Amino acid sequence: MNIDKANSKGFTDINVSPPAAKRTEKKADVEKQETPKDKIDIQGKEEWGVGSGIKRAWGGVKDWVHDNVTGHSVGPDGEKSVSRICSDYRSTHKDFAKAGAAVGGAVGTAVGLLEGYSEVKSDQVELAYESKDIGDPKLTGYSHYAQEDGHYERYYTGTDSEGNSQYSERYVVDGYWHRFSPNIRYDKVGSYKVPGYNHSNKWTPISAGFAGLVGGTILGGVLGFSVSMINKLVRNRVSAGQKK
Repeated sequence: MNIDKANSKGFTDINVSPPAAKRTEKKADVEKQETPKDKIDIQGKEEWGVGSGIKRAWGGVKDWVHDNVTGHSVGPDGEKSVSRICSDYRSTHKDFAKAGAAVGGAVGTAVGLLEGYSEVKSDQVELAYESKDIGDPKLTGYSHYAQEDGHYERYYTGTDSEGNSQYSERYVVDGYWHRFSPNIRYDKVGSYKVPGYNHSNKWTPISAGFAGLVGGTILGGVLGFSVSMINKLVRNRVSAGQKK
């Protein structure tokens, strides 16, 4: 506190002021106060939009494919996926596939033979000419190949500690086989035509029957396997529906 005596009337002016250090501390305390901010908890907030919709749809598709196609687990009511049905009834599927392949191969062969015979009846042979080139040969060099020829000779080297004879072998070169082959280039200088024939229909009873056998076997096997799978799948779904 500072007291100043100034006027002649006996009055005293008293100026009271807080220390500068204290004012600074109060100012610092005020500056430390931060403006309150709103806190928003977005946990559990559902996202909306095209991207999130696509993600949800894709997740649903993956779950459906796993439960009905690729998964191996059994549902609460006994529902099985296609993969599980394929593995559980493997022997049955093989039997159906074999039966379908046999029937399909027989039918395909019969159809192919009939088609081949009909093709032969309507086949027509046409005269056709095939063009051949006339080439002028030119020697451009040669190729050389040498092969070594020889034999092994066995000779006595002594005996071992037990008195057994010891022998050794060596390879002796007798000579070399030399082979030469010419490198010839043919330059076209002309052409000529030779007569031939073409069939209007390419199928014969043998080729058509073989094609029908292969195609019918493959198609019949696939159909037999598919029928077995569909049969087991429908039975499984009906049985699971009755348990609900």
